[in-house]
Amino acid sequence: MIHSLPIKTLAACDGRYPTPDEERSILDWAASVPKRLQAANLIAQKETEIVREAIEQMKPRYSRFAPQHDRAWDKAARDMALVLRYTVQGMIVDDGDMPSAKVFVWVRSLLRGTGHTPQLIRDMYGAMIEATRRQLPADLIERVQPHLERMIVEMCNFAEPMQQAVN
Repeated sequence: MIHSLPIKTLAACDGRYPTPDEERSILDWAASVPKRLQAANLIAQKETEIVREAIEQMKPRYSRFAPQHDRAWDKAARDMALVLRYTVQGMIVDDGDMPSAKVFVWVRSLLRGTGHTPQLIRDMYGAMIEATRRQLPADLIERVQPHLERMIVEMCNFAEPMQQAVN
């Protein structure tokens, strides 16, 4: 699995040297790395706050969630943190496919298999996106925003379960 523009570009150059356009593309990608790493570092520092804020926002909306599941909010926080980490990794390498290939499909399958609805997941991860926006300055949020938007689309991309886990 190839995850970064330089690796993809060089793979496409198999047996030849990069063209001037390919070189510019790699240089543009490289120039954006410091901002992406800065955003990643700030999210890493704020991860606990981001996830906690999202969970606290969800508790009143889904008051029946905890009574219906063992350690519901703890498990939700664990999953949300994992998904956020992989979203950030995708941002670092600037590859929206990488997080899905590594973790989104797996977590989404678990959530669907345990009866979670796409709406519950959309609300939870939407709350996490909003919390992330509040924690980052505008110049850094613009780096991660496309990856957060893709994350929520992919995490909610499943059919309604036959039996809902939260009603």
